[in-house]
Amino acid sequence: MIYKRVVAILILGLFLVGPAVAQDVDSVSPRIDTLVVPVQNNAGLSLGMRIQRWSPPKKAIIASLVLPGSGQVLNRKWWKLPLVAGGFITGGVVIAFNRREYVYYRDVLYQRVVNNFDPLNRPDVSDALVRQVRDNYGRQYQTSVLLTGLFYLIVAADAFVDAHLSTFDVSENLSLHLTPATTHPGIGLSLHYHKKAEPLRVLP
Repeated sequence: MIYKRVVAILILGLFLVGPAVAQDVDSVSPRIDTLVVPVQNNAGLSLGMRIQRWSPPKKAIIASLVLPGSGQVLNRKWWKLPLVAGGFITGGVVIAFNRREYVYYRDVLYQRVVNNFDPLNRPDVSDALVRQVRDNYGRQYQTSVLLTGLFYLIVAADAFVDAHLSTFDVSENLSLHLTPATTHPGIGLSLHYHKKAEPLRVLP
């Protein structure tokens, strides 16, 4: 009980003394004019300005994830567009075929087992064989979906890597030297990479 009273008195004292101390400080300290400069952060930027600030690899991979092939367009690798389009068209055709066959044989098996009706009109074909064909097309359907998704990621990764390589310095001023180096406790090789100094040009 005593502890609670002490805490209450301290809190009340802070509320009473705080404004008085603040008033004394304001009366003693000189007033300084300040200029508030608004700082623009990324939250205030428009979407277009944010996209312009992105690095080329980031632009390429996001564009490719949104629309496959657009990253290659940003990298000016036009010759890759037929490969990208052909890959997705092939994947879509294979996915549609396997799904159609899977659904067909699934319905055939259902009609045979539940309704005692054979849409195939093939008494020599057993239910086990129909089930096996259905499962095969089901696995092929899942595999084709996974491969198409993997191709989608590969296209995005290709755009990302191409954008990085396009900004890499591959000029003739680069040199690579392999020299022997003494290391403890043996001898090794040292690989040096540096940029050649450009020759001085004498102005006429």
